[in-house]
Amino acid sequence: MPLLGTRAGARSKGPAHGRAGARRVARIIPALCMAALLAGCSTLRLGYEQLPTLAYWWLDRRLDFDDAQSLQIRAALAQWQAEHRREELPRLAVLLDEAQALVAGEISAAQACRFGEAVRARLRAAAALAEAPAARIALTLGPAQTEALARHQARDNEEFRRDWLARSPAQQQARRYDEQRKRYEDFYGRLTEAQRALLRQGIAASRFDAARIDAERRRRQAELLALLRGWQRTPVSEAAARAALAAQLDRLQSPPPGPWQAQQQALWEEGCADFAALHASTSPAQRARAAQRLQDYARDLRALHESPAPASAAPAAAAPPG
Repeated sequence: MPLLGTRAGARSKGPAHGRAGARRVARIIPALCMAALLAGCSTLRLGYEQLPTLAYWWLDRRLDFDDAQSLQIRAALAQWQAEHRREELPRLAVLLDEAQALVAGEISAAQACRFGEAVRARLRAAAALAEAPAARIALTLGPAQTEALARHQARDNEEFRRDWLARSPAQQQARRYDEQRKRYEDFYGRLTEAQRALLRQGIAASRFDAARIDAERRRRQAELLALLRGWQRTPVSEAAARAALAAQLDRLQSPPPGPWQAQQQALWEEGCADFAALHASTSPAQRARAAQRLQDYARDLRALHESPAPASAAPAAAAPPG
């Protein structure tokens, strides 16, 4: 449902772009998976089959792998996809079946939030499949690669500044409106003027705070760099590295109590309420279109699950030399 891609704050497409933290190493793969899932049926199958290649390019641009690391990361990505295809695609298809039933009727904010939590659980499970290889590869990174990551983070921060911090509140709202409208219309079809006004109203009342998102993102960037540099100074076991990455992912999904957690929870509930309100305004034709979209997504996921994995996904990820 659009709730997955239109929630305010850190989970909207624009503000989330370039966010660092543990996802730089361990969460790129499930993020790409959900991007492919939400892109539409025509893209889903091709996008899913290309995930290992796309993820490798994304990571290599930031970390500049050497030959040995390249072989290791390609094997790890292929193995992740094979496990995700086997374990997670059926669960995602079931979630889409549930969503199809939901959109046929009225949806409360509480129902929208419960569905969102179920999706978050599947994302966390997908990330868990990547934790061990991510830790293994992170321990092979050298100082030059960490500095390359820091430079890429700086470029991401500058892009975020241009896209959000340099804009007035009205301009930020206009950008968020355009992004969310496009996602809703991909799902429901063209929105009416009344529905567009409802969307604008929700965005105007939102607690979205680009400066706070930027500060949290920079904090997580620094945390990741400190973690990697610490491992370079004082090597740790793969198990310890995996535990550290898993803890970062857990904090990313469930921040500890404090101002950031409170804002994220408020934005989460806000997104659920906004989605429920807009869904309540939809026509039978719009709901039928949404249900058909979800049915098509679920069909494609089941086809991907049943199709043979590429030959490159068969071997397990290789252990680091030495």
